[in-house]
Amino acid sequence: MRRPRPQTAITGSATAPEVDSGGEITLQVLDYAGVQKLIAGHRGKIVVVDFWSTACPPCVKEFPELVAIQARIGKEQLAGVSLSLDYDGSEKLEEIKPRVLEFLQKKHATIDNVLCSDQAEDVCKKAGIAAVPAVFVYDRDGKLRERMIESKSLGDKGIYGRVNKLVDELLAAR
Repeated sequence: MRRPRPQTAITGSATAPEVDSGGEITLQVLDYAGVQKLIAGHRGKIVVVDFWSTACPPCVKEFPELVAIQARIGKEQLAGVSLSLDYDGSEKLEEIKPRVLEFLQKKHATIDNVLCSDQAEDVCKKAGIAAVPAVFVYDRDGKLRERMIESKSLGDKGIYGRVNKLVDELLAAR
């Protein structure tokens, strides 16, 4: 398992550069139960949750796809949730948060950004994944439709090739 580095328990925000008209970039610190409540709060929308870490090269490479799908579909129909698993217990959350927030600012991530305050290994166990990257897609009723992990079987388009296809199917099913 790629072990993400720990993050801080400070909630902060920063204004996105002017090229990003999507709004403010914020980072909230929640435990895994809080993340589940956040997801449930988006009932009525399709929810895409990206489990990632700044210490994970494939995560960093695919992260812009989460921002892109949110921009393509719009906040009225889709909620993008970035769930950073940088906290592994070796650093204080306050030390991790600035690094995660800086990354989010560079990616213009005007979505729901969460730094999980539970240790990465514990979150992976609770979520039923071995490692990051992983993406979960929930339908409008809050039902988990699919868990996707990085896999050669997903083809050249990776996780987000499948995510985009599933989201389009869920949108069409309405």
